Amino acid sequence: MTDFRTLCAEPLEWAEHTSAHYVVHPDVILRAHAALAQPKPVVPTASDVTELFYRHIGEGWGVGFENAIVEALARWGQP
Repeated sequence: MTDFRTLCAEPLEWAEHTSAHYVVHPDVILRAHAALAQPKPVVPTASDVTELFYRHIGEGWGVGFENAIVEALARWGQP
């Protein structure tokens, strides 16, 4: 999987250098900095997911499965 942070670092550095004489940085540079400032997403391991589903298994098949999905999305879902 390509790391967009690494992919964006060099062109962003070049763009900042090229636009250094501007009074205000162009919007694309500001948006790139904002995107790079976001925390890296947490990727669950197989044992994380297994533990989550085993914790909800006693709630019944339908309800437990739904609750496990809701918890997984809350913990690891992307906005």
